[in-house]
Amino acid sequence: SRLSKIDFTFSLQNQLRVPVQNLKFIVIFYDRFGKPIEVYESESQGRWDYVGVIRPGLAKRTKGSVDISVRRLTARAEIRVLGFEVME
Repeated sequence: SRLSKIDFTFSLQNQLRVPVQNLKFIVIFYDRFGKPIEVYESESQGRWDYVGVIRPGLAKRTKGSVDISVRRLTARAEIRVLGFEVME
């Protein structure tokens, strides 16, 4: 149910000299021992978390949600960009 989820937000910054779109990413949540406890995938459940076009040197906010217990257990989170399309 929606009540057992908690939202999180972060920015994705384009450090290239060209616009990018269709970003695929994961967010890994780690406990205090450095062990992964949860992963959020931008393509999970057959949908994309639409970020849109990110112009060179700029950033866009995006969000996701995980089980509420993850907040209490998380010591750090890591965002990994798995792929994107370069716009010509």
